[in-house]
Amino acid sequence: MINKQKNLQHGGGLIAAAEKFQIPVTDWLDLSTGVNPDCYPAQNISFEAWNRLPQTNDGLEQAAANYYQCQHLLPVAGSQAAIMALPQLRLANINLTVNLSSPHGFDSQGQIKILLPELGYKEHFKAWFNAGFSIELYQQTPTQQQIDAADVLLVINPNNPAGWCYSTEQLMEWHQQLAQKGGWLIVDEAFIDTAPDQSIAAQTGQQGLIVLRSLGKFFGLAGARVGFVLGCPGLLTALESYLGPWSISGPAREVATQALSDQNWQQQNRQKLIALGEQLQQLLQQYFSCEIHGPDLFKTVVINNASELHLALCQQGILTRLTDEQHALRFGLPANIEQFDRLANALNRLDI
Repeated sequence: MINKQKNLQHGGGLIAAAEKFQIPVTDWLDLSTGVNPDCYPAQNISFEAWNRLPQTNDGLEQAAANYYQCQHLLPVAGSQAAIMALPQLRLANINLTVNLSSPHGFDSQGQIKILLPELGYKEHFKAWFNAGFSIELYQQTPTQQQIDAADVLLVINPNNPAGWCYSTEQLMEWHQQLAQKGGWLIVDEAFIDTAPDQSIAAQTGQQGLIVLRSLGKFFGLAGARVGFVLGCPGLLTALESYLGPWSISGPAREVATQALSDQNWQQQNRQKLIALGEQLQQLLQQYFSCEIHGPDLFKTVVINNASELHLALCQQGILTRLTDEQHALRFGLPANIEQFDRLANALNRLDI
Protein backbone atom coordinates (compact mmCIF):
# COMPACT_ATOMS: atom_id res chain seq x y z
CA MET A 1 0.00 0.00 0.00
CA ILE A 2 1.07 3.61 -0.51
CA ASN A 3 2.18 5.39 2.67
CA LYS A 4 0.62 8.77 3.27
CA GLN A 5 4.05 10.37 3.51
CA LYS A 6 5.43 8.88 0.31
CA ASN A 7 6.08 11.08 -2.71
CA LEU A 8 5.42 9.27 -5.97
CA GLN A 9 7.81 9.21 -8.88
CA HIS A 10 6.72 10.75 -12.18
CA GLY A 11 8.15 11.35 -15.61
CA GLY A 12 9.93 14.59 -16.32
CA GLY A 13 12.64 14.36 -13.63
CA LEU A 14 15.26 15.64 -16.04
CA ILE A 15 17.36 17.69 -13.62
CA ALA A 16 17.61 14.79 -11.17
CA ALA A 17 18.61 12.44 -14.00
CA ALA A 18 21.24 14.89 -15.23
CA GLU A 19 22.77 15.06 -11.77
CA LYS A 20 22.66 11.31 -11.24
CA PHE A 21 24.26 10.38 -14.57
CA GLN A 22 26.49 13.47 -14.86
CA ILE A 23 25.10 14.40 -18.27
CA PRO A 24 24.16 18.08 -18.84
CA VAL A 25 20.43 18.77 -19.05
CA THR A 26 20.83 20.18 -22.55
CA ASP A 27 22.28 16.87 -23.79
CA TRP A 28 19.27 14.76 -22.83
CA LEU A 29 16.43 13.46 -24.96
CA ASP A 30 13.47 13.49 -22.57
CA LEU A 31 10.84 10.92 -23.57
CA SER A 32 9.58 10.36 -20.04
CA THR A 33 6.36 12.39 -19.86
CA GLY A 34 3.97 11.74 -22.74
CA VAL A 35 3.70 15.51 -23.22
CA ASN A 36 3.50 16.89 -26.75
CA PRO A 37 7.12 17.89 -27.50
CA ASP A 38 5.92 20.82 -29.64
CA CYS A 39 3.73 22.91 -27.37
CA TYR A 40 1.06 25.41 -28.38
CA PRO A 41 2.78 28.68 -29.47
CA ALA A 42 1.03 31.13 -27.17
CA GLN A 43 1.53 34.80 -27.99
CA ASN A 44 1.01 38.29 -26.61
CA ILE A 45 0.27 37.67 -22.96
CA SER A 46 -1.17 40.95 -21.72
CA PHE A 47 0.26 43.16 -19.01
CA GLU A 48 -3.09 42.94 -17.23
CA ALA A 49 -2.80 39.16 -16.97
CA TRP A 50 0.26 39.66 -14.78
CA ASN A 51 -0.99 42.73 -12.93
CA ARG A 52 -4.57 41.82 -12.03
CA LEU A 53 -6.21 39.03 -10.12
CA PRO A 54 -7.51 36.30 -12.45
CA GLN A 55 -11.02 36.93 -13.77
CA THR A 56 -13.57 34.17 -14.29
CA ASN A 57 -15.39 35.98 -17.11
CA ASP A 58 -12.36 36.33 -19.40
CA GLY A 59 -13.51 33.77 -21.98
CA LEU A 60 -11.64 30.70 -20.72
CA GLU A 61 -14.70 28.80 -19.54
CA GLN A 62 -16.55 29.41 -22.80
CA ALA A 63 -13.54 28.40 -24.91
CA ALA A 64 -13.22 25.21 -22.89
CA ALA A 65 -16.94 24.44 -23.12
CA ASN A 66 -16.75 24.82 -26.90
CA TYR A 67 -13.67 22.61 -27.16
CA TYR A 68 -15.00 19.85 -24.88
CA GLN A 69 -18.57 20.21 -26.20
CA CYS A 70 -20.04 20.35 -22.72
CA GLN A 71 -22.14 22.79 -20.71
CA HIS A 72 -20.65 22.61 -17.23
CA LEU A 73 -16.97 22.64 -16.27
CA LEU A 74 -14.53 24.09 -13.77
CA PRO A 75 -10.94 25.16 -14.54
CA VAL A 76 -8.45 23.75 -12.03
CA ALA A 77 -4.69 23.90 -11.55
CA GLY A 78 -4.09 20.81 -13.65
CA SER A 79 -6.19 17.68 -13.28
CA GLN A 80 -3.90 16.80 -10.35
CA ALA A 81 -5.75 19.37 -8.23
CA ALA A 82 -9.04 17.60 -8.90
CA ILE A 83 -7.51 14.17 -8.29
CA MET A 84 -6.57 15.28 -4.78
CA ALA A 85 -9.86 17.07 -4.07
CA LEU A 86 -12.47 14.59 -5.31
CA PRO A 87 -12.01 12.05 -2.47
CA GLN A 88 -12.60 14.83 0.04
CA LEU A 89 -15.78 15.89 -1.75
CA ARG A 90 -17.00 12.31 -1.82
CA LEU A 91 -16.50 12.08 1.92
CA ALA A 92 -18.34 15.35 2.43
CA ASN A 93 -21.49 14.34 0.56
CA ILE A 94 -21.56 10.59 1.08
CA ASN A 95 -24.49 10.83 3.50
CA LEU A 96 -26.54 12.51 0.79
CA THR A 97 -25.60 10.33 -2.17
CA VAL A 98 -25.49 6.82 -0.74
CA ASN A 99 -28.22 4.97 1.13
CA LEU A 100 -26.39 4.13 4.33
CA SER A 101 -28.81 1.29 5.11
CA SER A 102 -27.62 -0.51 1.97
CA PRO A 103 -24.43 -2.59 1.86
CA HIS A 104 -23.68 -1.45 -1.69
CA GLY A 105 -20.60 0.76 -1.83
CA PHE A 106 -19.16 -0.33 1.51
CA ASP A 107 -16.76 -3.08 2.53
CA SER A 108 -17.21 -5.38 5.53
CA GLN A 109 -15.78 -2.72 7.88
CA GLY A 110 -18.19 -0.07 6.63
CA GLN A 111 -15.59 1.82 4.59
CA ILE A 112 -16.64 3.36 1.28
CA LYS A 113 -15.35 1.26 -1.60
CA ILE A 114 -13.69 2.62 -4.74
CA LEU A 115 -12.50 0.65 -7.76
CA LEU A 116 -9.16 1.71 -9.22
CA PRO A 117 -7.13 0.20 -12.07
CA GLU A 118 -4.23 -1.96 -10.95
CA LEU A 119 -2.13 -0.32 -13.67
CA GLY A 120 -2.55 3.42 -13.90
CA TYR A 121 -1.54 6.87 -12.72
CA LYS A 122 -0.74 6.25 -9.06
CA GLU A 123 -1.77 9.68 -7.79
CA HIS A 124 -5.36 8.44 -8.03
CA PHE A 125 -4.58 5.58 -5.65
CA LYS A 126 -2.69 7.84 -3.28
CA ALA A 127 -5.50 10.41 -3.05
CA TRP A 128 -8.25 7.89 -2.31
CA PHE A 129 -6.08 5.85 0.04
CA ASN A 130 -5.06 8.92 2.04
CA ALA A 131 -8.73 9.89 2.35
CA GLY A 132 -9.47 6.56 4.03
CA PHE A 133 -11.43 4.79 1.31
CA SER A 134 -11.47 1.03 0.89
CA ILE A 135 -9.71 0.41 -2.41
CA GLU A 136 -10.24 -2.58 -4.65
CA LEU A 137 -8.07 -2.92 -7.73
CA TYR A 138 -9.32 -4.25 -11.03
CA GLN A 139 -7.38 -5.65 -13.95
CA GLN A 140 -8.07 -4.25 -17.40
CA THR A 141 -11.86 -4.19 -16.88
CA PRO A 142 -13.82 -4.32 -13.60
CA THR A 143 -16.11 -7.28 -13.12
CA GLN A 144 -19.86 -6.91 -12.69
CA GLN A 145 -19.49 -8.12 -9.11
CA GLN A 146 -17.01 -5.33 -8.44
CA ILE A 147 -19.31 -2.72 -9.99
CA ASP A 148 -22.23 -3.94 -7.89
CA ALA A 149 -20.25 -3.56 -4.66
CA ALA A 150 -18.59 -0.21 -5.39
CA ASP A 151 -19.47 3.38 -4.60
CA VAL A 152 -16.96 4.94 -7.01
CA LEU A 153 -15.34 3.62 -10.18
CA LEU A 154 -12.33 5.39 -11.62
CA VAL A 155 -11.30 4.70 -15.21
CA ILE A 156 -8.28 6.11 -17.03
CA ASN A 157 -9.18 6.32 -20.73
CA PRO A 158 -6.85 5.71 -22.43
CA ASN A 159 -5.01 4.09 -19.57
CA ASN A 160 -1.66 5.57 -18.62
CA PRO A 161 0.65 3.69 -18.95
CA ALA A 162 -1.07 0.51 -20.21
CA GLY A 163 -2.80 2.19 -23.17
CA TRP A 164 -6.13 0.35 -22.80
CA CYS A 165 -9.18 2.13 -24.19
CA TYR A 166 -12.83 1.85 -23.25
CA SER A 167 -15.85 2.44 -25.47
CA THR A 168 -18.26 5.26 -24.72
CA GLU A 169 -21.04 2.67 -24.56
CA GLN A 170 -19.25 0.69 -21.86
CA LEU A 171 -18.47 3.79 -19.82
CA MET A 172 -22.03 5.07 -19.95
CA GLU A 173 -23.35 1.64 -18.94
CA TRP A 174 -21.11 1.70 -15.87
CA HIS A 175 -22.23 5.24 -15.11
CA GLN A 176 -25.88 4.23 -15.24
CA GLN A 177 -25.30 1.37 -12.82
CA LEU A 178 -23.39 3.57 -10.38
CA ALA A 179 -25.70 6.57 -10.63
CA GLN A 180 -28.72 4.44 -9.74
CA LYS A 181 -27.24 3.96 -6.26
CA GLY A 182 -25.79 7.46 -5.90
CA GLY A 183 -22.29 6.45 -6.98
CA TRP A 184 -19.70 8.15 -9.15
CA LEU A 185 -17.95 7.27 -12.37
CA ILE A 186 -14.76 9.29 -12.75
CA VAL A 187 -13.00 9.15 -16.13
CA ASP A 188 -9.49 10.57 -16.50
CA GLU A 189 -9.18 11.58 -20.17
CA ALA A 190 -5.74 13.22 -20.00
CA PHE A 191 -4.53 11.49 -23.19
CA ILE A 192 -7.74 11.39 -25.26
CA ASP A 193 -7.46 14.62 -27.29
CA THR A 194 -6.15 12.94 -30.44
CA ALA A 195 -9.28 10.75 -30.49
CA PRO A 196 -12.09 13.10 -29.36
CA ASP A 197 -14.80 10.72 -30.60
CA GLN A 198 -13.79 8.37 -27.77
CA SER A 199 -14.50 11.01 -25.11
CA ILE A 200 -17.63 11.16 -22.97
CA ALA A 201 -17.14 14.86 -22.25
CA ALA A 202 -20.37 15.75 -24.04
CA GLN A 203 -22.29 13.41 -21.73
CA THR A 204 -21.27 15.20 -18.55
CA GLY A 205 -23.76 17.27 -16.62
CA GLN A 206 -25.49 14.14 -15.38
CA GLN A 207 -25.36 13.26 -11.71
CA GLY A 208 -22.47 10.98 -10.82
CA LEU A 209 -20.46 11.45 -14.03
CA ILE A 210 -17.12 13.26 -13.74
CA VAL A 211 -14.52 13.72 -16.47
CA LEU A 212 -11.00 15.09 -15.97
CA ARG A 213 -9.24 16.87 -18.82
CA SER A 214 -5.82 18.48 -19.11
CA LEU A 215 -4.02 20.94 -21.37
CA GLY A 216 -0.69 19.44 -20.42
CA LYS A 217 -0.52 16.54 -22.86
CA PHE A 218 -2.12 17.35 -26.24
CA PHE A 219 -1.36 21.07 -26.10
CA GLY A 220 2.07 20.53 -24.55
CA LEU A 221 1.30 23.10 -21.84
CA ALA A 222 2.24 21.01 -18.81
CA GLY A 223 3.97 23.96 -17.16
CA ALA A 224 0.85 26.13 -17.30
CA ARG A 225 -0.94 23.76 -14.89
CA VAL A 226 -4.40 24.05 -16.45
CA GLY A 227 -7.01 21.32 -16.33
CA PHE A 228 -10.78 21.01 -16.22
CA VAL A 229 -13.36 19.05 -14.30
CA LEU A 230 -16.52 18.30 -16.28
CA GLY A 231 -19.55 17.36 -14.22
CA CYS A 232 -22.92 18.37 -12.86
CA PRO A 233 -23.35 21.95 -11.55
CA GLY A 234 -23.75 20.94 -7.91
CA LEU A 235 -20.49 19.02 -7.81
CA LEU A 236 -18.60 21.78 -9.61
CA THR A 237 -19.89 24.38 -7.15
CA ALA A 238 -18.74 22.25 -4.23
CA LEU A 239 -15.35 21.67 -5.86
CA GLU A 240 -14.88 25.38 -6.55
CA SER A 241 -15.68 26.17 -2.92
CA TYR A 242 -13.22 23.52 -1.73
CA LEU A 243 -10.36 24.69 -3.96
CA GLY A 244 -10.88 28.39 -3.31
CA PRO A 245 -10.46 31.38 -5.64
CA TRP A 246 -7.79 32.06 -8.29
CA SER A 247 -6.70 28.47 -8.81
CA ILE A 248 -5.25 29.35 -12.22
CA SER A 249 -3.00 32.36 -12.83
CA GLY A 250 -3.99 35.15 -15.21
CA PRO A 251 -1.23 34.38 -17.75
CA ALA A 252 -2.11 30.68 -17.72
CA ARG A 253 -5.77 31.54 -18.33
CA GLU A 254 -4.84 33.65 -21.37
CA VAL A 255 -2.61 30.92 -22.81
CA ALA A 256 -5.29 28.28 -22.24
CA THR A 257 -7.98 30.43 -23.88
CA GLN A 258 -5.79 30.90 -26.95
CA ALA A 259 -5.03 27.19 -27.22
CA LEU A 260 -8.61 26.04 -26.75
CA SER A 261 -9.87 28.53 -29.35
CA ASP A 262 -7.32 27.80 -32.09
CA GLN A 263 -9.11 25.15 -34.15
CA ASN A 264 -6.62 25.27 -37.04
CA TRP A 265 -3.70 24.50 -34.75
CA GLN A 266 -5.68 21.77 -33.00
CA GLN A 267 -6.45 20.01 -36.28
CA GLN A 268 -2.87 20.24 -37.54
CA ASN A 269 -1.48 19.17 -34.18
CA ARG A 270 -3.82 16.18 -33.99
CA GLN A 271 -2.68 14.95 -37.41
CA LYS A 272 0.96 15.51 -36.48
CA LEU A 273 0.72 13.63 -33.19
CA ILE A 274 -1.06 10.69 -34.81
CA ALA A 275 1.73 10.47 -37.40
CA LEU A 276 4.46 10.71 -34.76
CA GLY A 277 2.73 8.03 -32.70
CA GLU A 278 2.62 5.67 -35.67
CA GLN A 279 6.29 6.38 -36.38
CA LEU A 280 7.24 5.62 -32.77
CA GLN A 281 5.21 2.39 -32.81
CA GLN A 282 7.00 1.24 -35.96
CA LEU A 283 10.41 2.13 -34.56
CA LEU A 284 9.87 0.26 -31.31
CA GLN A 285 8.51 -2.79 -33.14
CA GLN A 286 11.84 -3.05 -34.95
CA TYR A 287 13.63 -3.63 -31.64
CA PHE A 288 11.07 -5.25 -29.34
CA SER A 289 9.15 -8.45 -29.98
CA CYS A 290 7.07 -7.98 -26.82
CA GLU A 291 3.79 -6.12 -26.31
CA ILE A 292 3.69 -2.45 -27.28
CA HIS A 293 0.60 -0.44 -26.36
CA GLY A 294 -0.40 3.18 -26.03
CA PRO A 295 -2.27 6.15 -27.47
CA ASP A 296 -0.70 8.58 -29.91
CA LEU A 297 1.26 10.51 -27.27
CA PHE A 298 3.17 7.56 -25.82
CA LYS A 299 3.95 3.89 -26.32
CA THR A 300 4.56 1.40 -23.53
CA VAL A 301 6.83 -1.60 -23.98
CA VAL A 302 6.15 -4.48 -21.59
CA ILE A 303 9.41 -6.34 -21.07
CA ASN A 304 11.05 -8.35 -18.29
CA ASN A 305 14.29 -6.36 -18.11
CA ALA A 306 12.63 -2.95 -18.21
CA SER A 307 14.67 -1.52 -15.33
CA GLU A 308 17.96 -2.56 -16.96
CA LEU A 309 16.94 -1.02 -20.28
CA HIS A 310 15.82 2.16 -18.54
CA LEU A 311 19.24 2.45 -16.92
CA ALA A 312 21.08 1.70 -20.17
CA LEU A 313 19.13 4.40 -22.01
CA CYS A 314 19.79 6.89 -19.22
CA GLN A 315 23.50 6.23 -19.59
CA GLN A 316 23.09 7.39 -23.20
CA GLY A 317 21.19 10.51 -22.17
CA ILE A 318 17.71 9.24 -23.07
CA LEU A 319 15.12 9.46 -20.31
CA THR A 320 12.11 7.14 -20.45
CA ARG A 321 9.48 6.37 -17.83
CA LEU A 322 10.02 3.13 -15.95
CA THR A 323 6.60 2.05 -14.71
CA ASP A 324 5.96 1.76 -10.98
CA GLU A 325 5.62 -2.01 -11.39
CA GLN A 326 9.10 -2.12 -13.00
CA HIS A 327 7.69 -4.25 -15.81
CA ALA A 328 7.55 -1.78 -18.70
CA LEU A 329 9.04 1.33 -20.28
CA ARG A 330 6.91 4.20 -21.50
CA PHE A 331 8.29 6.18 -24.44
CA GLY A 332 7.02 9.67 -25.17
CA LEU A 333 7.18 11.14 -28.67
CA PRO A 334 10.45 12.26 -30.24
CA ALA A 335 9.88 15.69 -31.76
CA ASN A 336 11.66 15.29 -35.10
CA ILE A 337 13.73 13.02 -37.33
CA GLU A 338 16.93 13.83 -35.45
CA GLN A 339 15.41 12.67 -32.17
CA PHE A 340 13.99 9.53 -33.80
CA ASP A 341 17.46 8.76 -35.17
CA ARG A 342 19.03 9.28 -31.78
CA LEU A 343 16.54 6.90 -30.17
CA ALA A 344 17.12 4.31 -32.90
CA ASN A 345 20.90 4.54 -32.46
CA ALA A 346 20.55 4.12 -28.70
CA LEU A 347 18.30 1.08 -29.08
CA ASN A 348 20.81 -0.41 -31.51
CA ARG A 349 23.41 -0.40 -28.75
CA LEU A 350 21.22 -2.27 -26.28
CA ASP A 351 21.11 -5.99 -25.68
CA ILE A 352 17.34 -6.42 -26.09
